[in-house]
Amino acid sequence: ALDDVTFTIPSGAVLALAGPNGAGKTTLMKIISGLGEPTSGKVLINDLDVTENPREAHKSLGFLGDLFGLYDDLTVRQFLLYFARAYEIPPGKREEVSQRLIEKCHLVHKADTTIKSLSRGLRQRVGIARTLINDPPLILLDEPSAGLDPEARNDLQNLFLELGAEGKTLIVSSHILTELEDYCSHVALLNKGKLVSFGELNSLRRTENRFRNFVIDVIEGAELAEKTLQSRATVQNIRRLKNSFTFAFDGDESAQADLLAALVTAGVRLIKFDEQAGRIQEAYLAHMKGSRE
Repeated sequence: ALDDVTFTIPSGAVLALAGPNGAGKTTLMKIISGLGEPTSGKVLINDLDVTENPREAHKSLGFLGDLFGLYDDLTVRQFLLYFARAYEIPPGKREEVSQRLIEKCHLVHKADTTIKSLSRGLRQRVGIARTLINDPPLILLDEPSAGLDPEARNDLQNLFLELGAEGKTLIVSSHILTELEDYCSHVALLNKGKLVSFGELNSLRRTENRFRNFVIDVIEGAELAEKTLQSRATVQNIRRLKNSFTFAFDGDESAQADLLAALVTAGVRLIKFDEQAGRIQEAYLAHMKGSRE
């Protein structure tokens, strides 16, 4: 059961819904989609209450569950045309809409192939195409990468990025945290029905540690660089590999600029001075540990 889960998703965001088995991800997906009814609270899609106005709300969302059915004896094109009719798309536009989705989901080479002969990855794309048939602004995908090979997962990630760039809002649940970093903009962490954390991906990465990780590469003055780094109170955990250094930095942007200036003044010739993004896996584990204590 869910317990006081509250958040607002900005339009155009790609939200990763993460958490262990039994955390409530699928339950939350069903409530948002109108397939489940909350015991209290409400879900609003563009100010429209999903529970009170399910038919209107369904026009604004598409939902693909972790288990979904396809009509195996139909071709991909026939399947999409069938749902175009079911969604009452005007007869003169059904072919156009179906072809557009075939192209968007990279199914052109399989458009006239029966669904029963498709691989799991291709079937997943057909399911997503069906979800997009009514051009919804909100798309819910429950464990869409489950059981897919790396190439199929990469294809899905690229599709999610394309949809986000078009202004679609996506909610994607997944156990595969490493791939979420490649396409999500926001993260919601659930554990035992509670919302443990919600926010932008970069904010989540930094929540558990005030330090930021940096890497610098030099082509001249490596010894000077090491000496300069060691002299700064804001720099810790320095690691050197030939002419490359990584370190933890405890300072704001002004202090960061001061450090860069100090390195240059010392005679260090830099070719790289970059902040390394924290890993979502580390933040996830820290939040899960905190929620159990």
